[in-house]
Amino acid sequence: MIKVNIRKVLHDFEWVIRITNSAQTKTQIEVAHKCFNLWELKHVTKNVTEKELNTINRLRSKFWAILKNKTSQVVRTDFI
Repeated sequence: MIKVNIRKVLHDFEWVIRITNSAQTKTQIEVAHKCFNLWELKHVTKNVTEKELNTINRLRSKFWAILKNKTSQVVRTDFI
């Protein structure tokens, strides 16, 4: 069974979050979402332990919350 290196998962996730936080347009948000999808493909498709999966799921939730917040900010500024 392949073990996920949580340190690498966190490092890559921080990169995705930096991209998401820096997004200022709808196109940039879409790119951030694609980066998140790549992160998932890289780390979630491996055989993971329950503890690792719990950590990954918490990170997923954090990303979706940040993306939703960022999207509402960008939509609000695009609307004005």
